[in-house]
Amino acid sequence: ETALHIASKIGHLAAVTFLVERGAKIELLNNKSQDAEFLARDNGHHAIAQFLASQKAHLNSSKISQSSRSLN
Repeated sequence: ETALHIASKIGHLAAVTFLVERGAKIELLNNKSQDAEFLARDNGHHAIAQFLASQKAHLNSSKISQSSRSLN
C-alpha cells in the first residue's frame, strides 16, 4: 500500500490532499486491487472519496484533451 492508500483508509484528508498535490498516483491499486478512492469510501470517509473521484475526473479529462490535440 502507498501512503495515499493508508491516508485514505484512515480518513486523513489533509494528508490525502498533500499527497495528491505533490503527484501521488491516485490510480494505483493495492495488493487487493483497491484504489485509494475505494478504501476511503469503504471506510466511511466520503469527503476523501469525493475528492479523489474529482481528481480522477480531472486527470481523465486532461488525458482526453491531450489525446485530442495529438490527433490534430
